[in-house]
Amino acid sequence: MTVSANVFAGIEGALTSARDGGDAVQPFNEGLSKLFTDGTGAGQANGVYIDDFSIEASGTLSIDLSGSLEDAHGNALVFTAIKAILLIADAANTNNVILGNVANGFVGPFGAATESLTVPPGGCVLLSNPSAAGWAVTAGTVDLIKLANSSSGSAVGGTIVILGEV
Repeated sequence: MTVSANVFAGIEGALTSARDGGDAVQPFNEGLSKLFTDGTGAGQANGVYIDDFSIEASGTLSIDLSGSLEDAHGNALVFTAIKAILLIADAANTNNVILGNVANGFVGPFGAATESLTVPPGGCVLLSNPSAAGWAVTAGTVDLIKLANSSSGSAVGGTIVILGEV
């Protein structure tokens, strides 16, 4: 199995103001693109987990980064470091998707395992750490990513992509 990936994010657009003699336009195009090659060093990854999830009303989903995950080809994934996480919440969701806030939680980019990010319907979050160390995963103590449905009444869905070292 060989992994190659491009982690990218950006915002492109223009700020326009109507002025005498013609519009004033200030274009902007800011972004990041980081290519990851196969391996276990800086700018490298050798495992990827992708899941289209659904979480019942008021429910949760725990992803054990050093447990029983498999890639799309059925290969076991026991992550030792995470290099990128992409979470996309379905636009049709009524409730938010919450990433984080779990005992034995993966701390990664968070200040503590109990912290979280809220992703509204149609929203997304991309977190990336291309350093050689990435964000550490420690089996049994720092290895759970929790996704939660923020409320009752309806299920939420989305996609999570986790890129890392196994």
